[in-house]
Amino acid sequence: MNAATGYSNVIEFQAGLSGAIATQFGSSSLPPIKTPFLRITGSGRDLVTLDLSSFQVLKLAAINGGLFALEDINVVNGVGNRGGCLNSEFGAVLLLNRVCFADCIALASGAMAAEGGAI
Repeated sequence: MNAATGYSNVIEFQAGLSGAIATQFGSSSLPPIKTPFLRITGSGRDLVTLDLSSFQVLKLAAINGGLFALEDINVVNGVGNRGGCLNSEFGAVLLLNRVCFADCIALASGAMAAEGGAI
């Protein structure tokens, strides 16, 4: 990760990198993103796909808001009760630039009802 203006953490894919990134957390959720500022920049929406598989969701959980930016990437196959691919808590700001979300499903789970307001 590299420090950049406005973001305390940056994940940037090398130009020309292509393929799918599959999460490896089985049927549980990914750990919450708690850093106050994070930017993830792919190498191109038509090149890099983040495959969340079943019951995975990117959860923004920085206390007192925060800023999360996604750029030049596809995010697919997320399933969660608060948005299928992306869920923001505590007022985090989300910036999207050349991002495609596909096949993301908000689904009830146990006593938790499916809720809107997320992606």
